[in-house]
Amino acid sequence: MDYINSHILTPNKSTKRYFGVDFFLDLLCGSNEQFKYYSTNLDYEGTYKPFETHALTDDYYKALDHDLKTKASQKIIGIVRNPDIYTVIDSIKPILDLLDAHNCGLFLETSNLKILDDLEALETFSKKHPLLIAISISTNSIHSKLFGSDLLYKNGNNILRGLSESTLNYGVLIKPIIPLINDDLEGFKQILSLAVTENAQFIYPALSIKFDNDKLKEFYDIIDLEFPQNIVKYHELYGYKSTWESPYLAELKKEFVIVCKRHKVLYSMKDIIGSYKEEKTEQMKLF
Repeated sequence: MDYINSHILTPNKSTKRYFGVDFFLDLLCGSNEQFKYYSTNLDYEGTYKPFETHALTDDYYKALDHDLKTKASQKIIGIVRNPDIYTVIDSIKPILDLLDAHNCGLFLETSNLKILDDLEALETFSKKHPLLIAISISTNSIHSKLFGSDLLYKNGNNILRGLSESTLNYGVLIKPIIPLINDDLEGFKQILSLAVTENAQFIYPALSIKFDNDKLKEFYDIIDLEFPQNIVKYHELYGYKSTWESPYLAELKKEFVIVCKRHKVLYSMKDIIGSYKEEKTEQMKLF
């Protein structure tokens, strides 16, 4: 693939959302399997393209170096799970080196255990630049194509335990929350409790899932295979709506806020962004 002519950095249209990211780093956008079925309100780009991931070549790093130099110096670069960066490379250090060279910060979302091998490099980077790490967890025990094993509680527990021994700024994204599947209060409480126990600085849930026509068809096909008891309920509650929220949303929100306030864990997007990104104000020029 000719990365020099590829789209490497995508501007974030609203830096007050998506954790203050200024530019998103597009690796091989579209290969997150879950985006075949849905996206969430925390996914800036929920596209899906059925192709295999590739190792990043020298051309990719050259293109990224060029884009950082011309577009994004001193900005926050966002790396999200489409695909998870650790399915493409074994270590994030080459990217950290480029961000360091251009004085950029990093927001990193992952659910891959390989991040634990990068703790030293990430801690070194964080001493000079803004860094925020988000670990996505969706369910404590449900095995389904809608989640994948990397979003299970056990996997997130292993990652958070390793991060808790570091000095890094990290938190938990509870995503996706799929109505009538993983939106039970007890399961939600378990993830909140895990985040608190492992000293997460923030918790943020994705409170809706979104579809286009193709995604919804694929979603219903999976439901028919894995959760057939939900088909009639889904048609009654949502039909072919493009956005779904849990019928227990108010209860989940209440528990989320109570737990975060009680344990002094950040939960508002503004406060999470402020925990690692310095707010820059431009002074008005009079002349």
